[in-house]
Amino acid sequence: ADPAAAAARAYLWEREMATLAYAARTLNVRLLDDATGRRVPALVFVSRRDHPQYCGDLAPDAAARLVAQGCGDYGTALDYLRETVRHLDDFGVRDGPLHRILALAERLAAAGRTMDCS
Repeated sequence: ADPAAAAARAYLWEREMATLAYAARTLNVRLLDDATGRRVPALVFVSRRDHPQYCGDLAPDAAARLVAQGCGDYGTALDYLRETVRHLDDFGVRDGPLHRILALAERLAAAGRTMDCS
């Protein structure tokens, strides 16, 4: 019922469902900050493996190359991955594979091997 939550949902839907590359699902998630292990419903976007934009399971170096060159309506893929990793870190989620891809993509960026999205 929170108006801010409704606005956030609308923004996420517009951003994530523009190409229909995801299937929207409501799944139960466990809250880490709740000692009781309470579960709540959460809106999640699951990659559709049958979508043309799905690139499959890539080796970290191949994924980093795509991240380094990616540009979209909301900015670069590198910036998006940086923010994703930062938010995961803020929540205490240490996702090693994403951290590894980010480090590789940042090395490509430092070497000048990224796209100019302007």
